[in-house]
Amino acid sequence: MRRASDHRAFIDSWVGGIAASPTAVASSEPLWKLICKREWQVKESRSRFKKRAALDNWTGGSGLARLDYCWSVARRLLRDIVAGTRGAI
Repeated sequence: MRRASDHRAFIDSWVGGIAASPTAVASSEPLWKLICKREWQVKESRSRFKKRAALDNWTGGSGLARLDYCWSVARRLLRDIVAGTRGAI
């Protein structure tokens, strides 16, 4: 199981790498290695960097589409939680 500290360490390293050389991100070997390592940690056997079959089956999507978080559903759930905890305190 990944911990929040793992996520934080990745983000800190990524931001630090960009800050050190914002114009050379695409050609930065340390940042390339960071991304490869992170994909392996998150996806393991599905990593396109480590498994040729995963790369061959990739359709090109990179999560660049607009995200839909269903805020109306989340809002209703949060209101239910708040309503349920008011009497519990």
